[in-house]
Amino acid sequence: MSVEDSLSFDLLAHGPIYPEVDHDGSDRDTLMERHKPIRNQVGAMEKLLCDGLREAGYDVMNIVNCRWELSAEGEEKWAAAKEAFRQAFPALR
Repeated sequence: MSVEDSLSFDLLAHGPIYPEVDHDGSDRDTLMERHKPIRNQVGAMEKLLCDGLREAGYDVMNIVNCRWELSAEGEEKWAAAKEAFRQAFPALR
């Protein structure tokens, strides 16, 4: 049975990883400039998680195409997130 043929699935989440961008009345462009670095870090983590789950033999519904790289802070946050996901996916390396 393929993932697409499943009648149901469980959604697991971890977070928040970063605080929300402060909506302090700034214009949209300013808010996006604050948001983009966080988005890029989370996108890189999503790719690492997707690839790691696939490599561990888990069925994953999507493919994450991301070329963003983690910062040093992102690496620390990814380690904590990965450890949290290992509770449900013990084969995740």
